[in-house]
Amino acid sequence: MQGLEATWRIIEERLLRGSSADALTADESEALQTIWGLLDHDLPHAGQLSLLLRATGLPGAGI
Repeated sequence: MQGLEATWRIIEERLLRGSSADALTADESEALQTIWGLLDHDLPHAGQLSLLLRATGLPGAGI
């Protein structure tokens, strides 16, 4: 959990750094595309994990 929380802090800081009116640099645009790619890939797995946890009587992932 600590690793996930540390990673999310980095992502959150990156996303909140500017405003919607700010133009993104190429590096920032690439970073945001990478973050979205990771989320797009991982969210279905979180749902699968939640279903498996609930099937065994444990609380789900809360998504």
